[in-house]
Amino acid sequence: MRYLGQPLKVSTDGYSSEYKFEISENFAGGYSYTKNSGPDLLFKRSNTEAIKIEEYLMSDPFIIRYADGTHSYNCYHIPVKLNAGTFPKDRLEVWDWSDTPLNRESMGKNTQTDTIQHKTFERIQDEYDLIFNDDGSGEAADLVALKDVDDETIRLCLVHCKSAIEGRVSNNITNFYTVCGQAQKSITVKHAGLQTLYYDLKRRQATWSDDGASRFLKGDMKLLSFFKEKARKSKIDFEVIIVQPGGSATSLTNDILKLLATTELFLVKTTQATFRVIVSE
Repeated sequence: MRYLGQPLKVSTDGYSSEYKFEISENFAGGYSYTKNSGPDLLFKRSNTEAIKIEEYLMSDPFIIRYADGTHSYNCYHIPVKLNAGTFPKDRLEVWDWSDTPLNRESMGKNTQTDTIQHKTFERIQDEYDLIFNDDGSGEAADLVALKDVDDETIRLCLVHCKSAIEGRVSNNITNFYTVCGQAQKSITVKHAGLQTLYYDLKRRQATWSDDGASRFLKGDMKLLSFFKEKARKSKIDFEVIIVQPGGSATSLTNDILKLLATTELFLVKTTQATFRVIVSE
């Protein structure tokens, strides 16, 4: 038996490499990684010699998380019993998207206003003290937002936006698979901590500054530094928002509602996050 999965892409600003992952009884250990395209990637730990990433992944693989809450690594699939039910329709937040093309997702360096990302910024800007456009390869989220709640608490919000398939409302579950996967991946940002996030955002701001652009939509580097220092002694309230105007609140299918519920349960169990879902009417 041989299984050829989806290509695995490793990307950062300016660089991208794609690897093929195969499962077969003909491989030692039952699986294999080979490079399809892009520059060679090497992994180096401490004083050890750098090795090709396809060799390193044989012993320390990527973990792939699925919409149903299960995950896999190499040729092993780990089932997790999650009785998430369905996401309550009365918790879906409906926004008016009549002035926004549903196939235009990112505002880019020119801060294009007729985009899903910019519309989202406009709707949430009064809820947070700092909002950062982190869209692009290696992003923590499309928007990263921070709020100084009180003397002991910071709210960190990661917002994931996704355009609608064919630029229209269709309730196609594919609209939600990617954005729910991004939401689940958010746990890595929370677990890494605000100190790590600060340096990631600082680096990404610097690359835009070189082109005369800024990723700060609200706030600035000084305010981001304030949050970094306050985080040393403060509690982090974590929030995740997904924005998918391709879904209609009145007619989301049960499969989509199950996917949303599974995503929320995963976030709650791993990070105690609050979860918001933005759709169309």
